[in-house]
Amino acid sequence: MAKKHKFIDARRRTFLQGSAVLTATAVSGAASAATTPAIVEPEQAVTDSDTKSHAGYRETDKVRQYYSKARF
Repeated sequence: MAKKHKFIDARRRTFLQGSAVLTATAVSGAASAATTPAIVEPEQAVTDSDTKSHAGYRETDKVRQYYSKARF
């Protein structure tokens, strides 16, 4: 027959309390993240001055050389 102990195992009790708190925190965090809408920033309007100041992508000789070396 199992022997009953008259003391409380503090390490086991601390572990169980910690795991319960951690689980509750994770569940509440996931629930609040699921119900909170994402913050969406408005898109910036592209003006003609923005497109004229930026040259854009150009395939130069250096870029072609890189692409040729990067092929497998």
